[in-house]
Amino acid sequence: MIWRLKKIAKKKFKETENNNDLIDFSINSQELKEIQFIYRRTMLISGSIGALIIFIYYMPLHGAPDFFNNWIMNINLFGYKFDFAPLPALYNILLLIIELSILGVLHINAVRKLIVLTQFPDPKSNDYSFHFSEMIDLTLGNTKSSEKLLGLNPYYGLPKFYIAGIFILNKTKAFLSNVIIKSVFNKLLGRYILRIYTDLMGMPVFFFWNAYSTRSIYLKAKYYIFGQSMVYFCVQHFGNKYKDNPLFKDQIYEILSQISIHKRSFNKTHYFYSNKLLKQFEIDVIPDFMPNFNFKSIINELSEEMAKDVITLFVIGIVIDGDINRREKNTLNLITSEANFTIPAVDKHKELLKAFRMGYGVEFLQNLIHEKDN
Repeated sequence: MIWRLKKIAKKKFKETENNNDLIDFSINSQELKEIQFIYRRTMLISGSIGALIIFIYYMPLHGAPDFFNNWIMNINLFGYKFDFAPLPALYNILLLIIELSILGVLHINAVRKLIVLTQFPDPKSNDYSFHFSEMIDLTLGNTKSSEKLLGLNPYYGLPKFYIAGIFILNKTKAFLSNVIIKSVFNKLLGRYILRIYTDLMGMPVFFFWNAYSTRSIYLKAKYYIFGQSMVYFCVQHFGNKYKDNPLFKDQIYEILSQISIHKRSFNKTHYFYSNKLLKQFEIDVIPDFMPNFNFKSIINELSEEMAKDVITLFVIGIVIDGDINRREKNTLNLITSEANFTIPAVDKHKELLKAFRMGYGVEFLQNLIHEKDN
């Protein structure tokens, strides 16, 4: 099924080839409205599909119980005997395949429209094939731990059992939410309502998680596109300014590691940003890089101008996924309290984030850097 969806995505995305300049990328107000409309409509459709699948699953089970319980298997597992009805499970698997296929096509069409509106990627770019492949993976929800190829580990310092727990929770959160809500519903009203209504309580649960999943895929694709102009500008600007400066070069790996650790997740935009900076400064990949870094040393040991630029690299890195988490906010507050000079990218990080989400992040960033240099 994934192979088929990839084939559909390749065909759809190939039809959108354009000639857009990545550094001059911009979105006007009308295009932004259309992007937001696609976003809301796709989430609504996705959520409705999730609710409808629950309805289609339970109605036949309650309407024709004799049919679904006609085939019962007596299972003996390690001395524990129990009865198992295969038909409901097979029916559930069939509906799951249908649902995932529909959602896959829905996501492909939504991202295709996003690509058309933003005119991305540019076939003339050296990174065209890379972007094309990444957009397909983003659309189908394929998460690759690409940053590990650069020696960057967002989970650095975390116990393995904690990482495993987070992974399991993320994979089962829809099922667990359904179980919890149905349990609470049964406790409160179980005596007074039919079983079918308890089962159908899963409809709003799966509406929410389907819509949430679609939101995540769409926003990742959107911010991947929006982030490219900032990445290209940043790499070009700081590359020209510090290409022959070994002290600045020494900070690159440390700052990229800090971005990854602060995010605590793998992200395709972060990977591209990191990969571009390492190539620009001709830095060899260090497998399993061990960070040894703190912002106090950056502020106190580097010149004011270089410290501002290194910290600006950090701010850009945490902005280009479209969100700033609590950990990152705390670090920005620490930088503000420690520095005895102003850092425009830190002082105006909220405005930069807002500009980025609205599609004119690179223009805002250019003004910030111009303000800093003056």
